[in-house]
Amino acid sequence: MKKLIKMFYIGFIICEISAEGIYRVEEVAQRPRGGQFDGFKDLQVLAGFDSLNTKFIGNWPFGPSYAVAYDPLRAFVFCGSGGGVYILNVSDPSNPVKIGEIRTRGLVFGLFYHQSTQRLYIAAYAGGIEIWDVSQATNPVRLGYYFTPGYAEDVYVSGNYAYVADYDAGLRIIDVSNPSNPYQVGFYDTPGYAEDIYISCNYDK
Repeated sequence: MKKLIKMFYIGFIICEISAEGIYRVEEVAQRPRGGQFDGFKDLQVLAGFDSLNTKFIGNWPFGPSYAVAYDPLRAFVFCGSGGGVYILNVSDPSNPVKIGEIRTRGLVFGLFYHQSTQRLYIAAYAGGIEIWDVSQATNPVRLGYYFTPGYAEDVYVSGNYAYVADYDAGLRIIDVSNPSNPYQVGFYDTPGYAEDIYISCNYDK
């Protein structure tokens, strides 16, 4: 049977869909923080197309910068920009140099850098959270990801857990002890929107 291929450009995320099923598209990129537009969340795009034959092709990642993290030992700055992260060497602050970049599957709203493991945790809005090895900043490697039920707006890591401010889905607690297989261990559905988070102690039981 001849494959039927369609290209969809949604919020500058490009997907390729081939025959026989349904492809579920998450909301992406279009709602500014605190705005009212809810985009295309949970939109069933086409009957007759198979999500198992869907692959991510690419996106235009650069846009508004909502998040920044810093590695003081290497003088690197991680700057969220649209659907990606610029990695900048700021050892000479008068002449910052881009040395690498990361492309995510959603808008970058929050970053957390774990200095001892040299891992970067990204709150990627409709893309959930992503975990990246940035020990080689010129060649970052994605270790794993977890799609939260809401919109991941901020992330803070303490011990083996990533605490995610998941907008309309409240607080989500993700076990990241195995970064290639993160999973949710708990949540609290806050009465309002969870947009930022900070942890002041190490609870790792």
